[in-house]
Amino acid sequence: MKEFDRFSFPRNYSGKVPLSFWKFPEKFRRKFPEISELTTLFNILSVDKLHVLQILLLVFKCLYHSDLVPSIYSNYFVLNNEIHIYNTRLSQGLHICGPRTSFGQKCIHYKGSSLWNRLSSSLKLPSSVVVFKKSLKLSEYTVTW
Repeated sequence: MKEFDRFSFPRNYSGKVPLSFWKFPEKFRRKFPEISELTTLFNILSVDKLHVLQILLLVFKCLYHSDLVPSIYSNYFVLNNEIHIYNTRLSQGLHICGPRTSFGQKCIHYKGSSLWNRLSSSLKLPSSVVVFKKSLKLSEYTVTW
């Protein structure tokens, strides 16, 4: 009867079984390494950093190598000095259109512009895509989004 008591639930039970209910022996539990351990072990980027890297690569290609991206991205990112003539601190940065919703903050246009403006000026210099990618990886950029 003890085995059956394990599966007897109240009548108003929603159908979800709590994880603490299932007690597996130690030998049946699977052990997985943490993601951070794997990224350091194999010397790869985490998913967050890889996402930021790909967005910054798109911005770099749109600004300096427009032949490598589809024509729809030709005027996707606009510099501030093309919007107005005032000499401000971010006149060489990308123009950020303020999103009206929190969903707009997740768009590539907004994310790419704000990430690009946070980069150091030495990384923003025109070069080849391979050189930019290597310098971005070596710079240990830490961007939290």
